[in-house]
Amino acid sequence: MINRAEPAYLVYSPDVLRHSTGSNHPEQAIRIERLVADLLQSDLGKTIEWHQPVHASREDIVRVHAPTMISKLELSIARGEPVDAGDTPVAVGSDFAAMAAAGAAIEAVKLTASGNGRAAFAVVRPPGHHATPTQSMGFCIYNNVAIAAEYALASGLAKRIAIVDFDIHHGNGTQDAFYGRDDVLVVSSHQFPAYPGSGNFGEIGVGAGTGFNVNIPMPTNVGDEGLIQIYMSLLPALIARFLPDIILVSAGYDGHWLNSDYVAGIRQNICTRGFYRLSQLLRELSHEYTGGRIAGILEGGYHVGALSEGVQSTLRAWSGLDFETDSFGSNGRPDVSVQHIIDTVRRIHRIA
Repeated sequence: MINRAEPAYLVYSPDVLRHSTGSNHPEQAIRIERLVADLLQSDLGKTIEWHQPVHASREDIVRVHAPTMISKLELSIARGEPVDAGDTPVAVGSDFAAMAAAGAAIEAVKLTASGNGRAAFAVVRPPGHHATPTQSMGFCIYNNVAIAAEYALASGLAKRIAIVDFDIHHGNGTQDAFYGRDDVLVVSSHQFPAYPGSGNFGEIGVGAGTGFNVNIPMPTNVGDEGLIQIYMSLLPALIARFLPDIILVSAGYDGHWLNSDYVAGIRQNICTRGFYRLSQLLRELSHEYTGGRIAGILEGGYHVGALSEGVQSTLRAWSGLDFETDSFGSNGRPDVSVQHIIDTVRRIHRIA
């Protein structure tokens, strides 16, 4: 029997701090330093079980990424230039941090797959969901969630994996990694249009993967109620039809109304409580369909306080704890209707 009040695992390596992006970049080490410090000072930090992972191996990386990506990264570091698309700065130590991040994602999967029904969450940087099999981009060097999924499949921990991405940017790299596959269901909600420009309704997969890629493009000003309505209306049916062995979550908190990501012009109304409620739903679905096997891997979120509270809200939900606090409250902007989004996804993916 699953104990729904079991504390979550928290996977973290200080090695992820060794990735330097420059003083004016939104993806800074302070994001993680603040988050970890807040956790350590909280009652939650004493409840969850902390784990320090080993780094991913080259074998782990090349299950998802072309070997030339590693070579390009090393060359970019040697030259002191941004890697690939030019929007992902790197420096000495960036490759070390990226391997640590991928290793943390793998460790989170291993922990939740152990069979005791406990959730796991990997606190990592750089984020990963924009990194395609051949290109680093969007602040992402390697695709942590895709690497973790491939590890689980290759090692026999799972035969079918669902990836749910609630970062406010489309997880184009994760989509690309599994676009022709039927053993990985990819569900992404995101603001559209926004960086990186992909993620419209009609991108549903190809070949064997047709129907296993689900995009939920959202307009600006979607708030807590709209976000929960979208997920309550769509995700249970998708998970029930796919029947995954593990649910992986690309957990991005840049939909918070205080988010300062200048790249996409993000404008959403989501509050900390919204992330808590979404995390509760994800946890309930994991109990119902996967024996409690769920692992989150941190993606975006660039207001350090809102990010810290967002991650804590997920950890509380996944540890069976009540919602505690929202220091920032609401921005007071009016919400928007999302019914047309729900209807379109239902029609395309034949959801009753």
